[in-house]
Amino acid sequence: MGLPFSLSIIRETCLSVEKRCWHYGGAMRRERLHIRNASVIAGLAITLVLALQVLTVDPSAGPAPVPLSVSINLDHPGAQVPQRFLGLSFELSSLPRIARYAGSRDFVTMLRSLGGGVLRFGGVSADTRVAWTDAATPRPAWASSTIDPGELRDLRSLAARSGWRILLTIGLTHYDPRAGAREAAAARTALGGSDTAANGVDRHNSNSAQIEPA
Repeated sequence: MGLPFSLSIIRETCLSVEKRCWHYGGAMRRERLHIRNASVIAGLAITLVLALQVLTVDPSAGPAPVPLSVSINLDHPGAQVPQRFLGLSFELSSLPRIARYAGSRDFVTMLRSLGGGVLRFGGVSADTRVAWTDAATPRPAWASSTIDPGELRDLRSLAARSGWRILLTIGLTHYDPRAGAREAAAARTALGGSDTAANGVDRHNSNSAQIEPA
């Protein structure tokens, strides 16, 4: 049954109820109740008809599928992904705990099983919660955790045993150029070693910098 025909039947039903009200003038109050009930029924009927119309839509009426072909050109494979492309990222606040894993054979073995890679320490905590401390740099009041030279040496040991490189973020949101310079110098000393020096600082946003030993 089509939608226009169904609506015409509902309309005729409502008109029939209205005529009954006029015919029984003395029972108008009772017939008003019938009209109210008929209106509710009409509304439900319209909803049902609309739902049936949606369910009976022909799915084939949509756009025709477009054929697609994919081919692989083995003669031009593109750039090769470097072997050391793999990396694991940690919040800077977790650096002391991760550095202590240098003495854990399980963690070192897991890193070795993945091949070479980069351990990156950064995230939100680098800009907001972690501060550098040493003999000349006391812990600031805003810091909830710190990093010190001993933990960087532990991190160096982890890198040496696993064969992974370290990417360290220095937070600059709480601007303290002296503390940042001391941390960068300590990172070069602890992570670079005698045969490796830090190869630069990469600014990835306005509030922090990253230092990666070569």
